[in-house]
Amino acid sequence: AEYMGARNTLRILPATLSTCTALTHLDVSANRLDSLPDLPPQLEWLDVRQQSSLRGPCLFRLPPAVASCSNLRTLNFAENEISGVPDFIANLTVLSTLICHHNQLSHIDMLTHCQALKVVDVHHNTITQLPADLDHLPALTHLHVQENQLTQLPDSLGACQALEVLDVRGNPLTRLPLVLGTLPSLSAIHVDPMEFPSAEVVAEGVASVLAVLRGKAALM
Repeated sequence: AEYMGARNTLRILPATLSTCTALTHLDVSANRLDSLPDLPPQLEWLDVRQQSSLRGPCLFRLPPAVASCSNLRTLNFAENEISGVPDFIANLTVLSTLICHHNQLSHIDMLTHCQALKVVDVHHNTITQLPADLDHLPALTHLHVQENQLTQLPDSLGACQALEVLDVRGNPLTRLPLVLGTLPSLSAIHVDPMEFPSAEVVAEGVASVLAVLRGKAALM
């Protein structure tokens, strides 16, 4: 069963929500929620994103109620004011898609406990470094970290052999790690001109960036 209550003026959800034993999809995006009640443990899809253009109540932390949703596969809390990923995210062992762009996240270290993750979208936050143990995310296919404060990317990205799309634009990076050239599935990499790859290479497009990375990686 699904409940689609997006784009209303909801300020609170019913306390009895956890008793909805058939509910698997819950969309309460673009409302005025600043908390969540207990949620049905069988929930597979949860959307609590806000709209940054609508000023008003929002989430300042990921509600503890999410911890009980061990079947959750998609979680979207974009455009809130959440500053950290809580420890209980490790309970979400089948989570495959996490969308949390336009928040106040400064680190995402706990995400590597969610080893089923395929899509991570954390663009427009304040993240200064990615987890050193990204090799714990073998299923990762899409990583969107544009518009953060990253100064380098970890070599552990080289273990993400399923990675297809990487977007790092809008970060103060000076070099890309050569290990990116070893990723067999990487088909789209979006970068700004930097020391490596150069502005000339970036201007030629994604194919040129990938070719330079793979050429350098082959010489390692």
